[in-house]
Amino acid sequence: MDRKLYGAMVELGKSDGIFSVTSMNQLIHHPTFSHNPRDISTLFISVFPMIEEMNA
Repeated sequence: MDRKLYGAMVELGKSDGIFSVTSMNQLIHHPTFSHNPRDISTLFISVFPMIEEMNA
């Protein structure tokens, strides 16, 4: 399972990643802030296994 969740753990551990506190704060409080759609689709592939485990 560690191998399956490795990508998600790396993304969650990044201080400047899409899931960082700063990024989430910008997304919620600044109407002009947005993420690159390509980044979102790429990150979803890494994070989806974690979502599956959380729902199991």
